[in-house]
Amino acid sequence: MVAIGPLRTQLGTTRYTAPYVELEQGSDQNDIKLRWPESLSGEVSITIRADT
Repeated sequence: MVAIGPLRTQLGTTRYTAPYVELEQGSDQNDIKLRWPESLSGEVSITIRADT
């Protein structure tokens, strides 16, 4: 996971932080969730490897 540009709070302050991930989410357990320490806006890019 990498941020594409700044991650900002509702007030527009840039935050330098990272999320933790929750795997195997959703009814089919094929979703992930990124959990941030606070409400942020911005864009991230994620590469996921799925082995069976």
